Amino acid sequence: MKIKKHILIPLMVLLLFGSMDAMAAIEQAIQVKGKVVDNIGEPVIGANVVVKGTTTGVITSIDGSFAVSYTHLTLPTIA
Repeated sequence: MKIKKHILIPLMVLLLFGSMDAMAAIEQAIQVKGKVVDNIGEPVIGANVVVKGTTTGVITSIDGSFAVSYTHLTLPTIA
């Protein structure tokens, strides 16, 4: 059976872009916000807050607050 080029090329393009959309769907942008305080509830100024296992991090502000964003890759599972 011979497949014609005018059918094969659009099919290959569709498969390529379809798989790229699937990969983008498993990346999740996550933002974590919070406040760092000491043992008596006072804000900690300039504390480092780092996403565990990454080099992504921020420093707390004058009131101890922070907001850090990162992209989390979720691997699909097959059941």
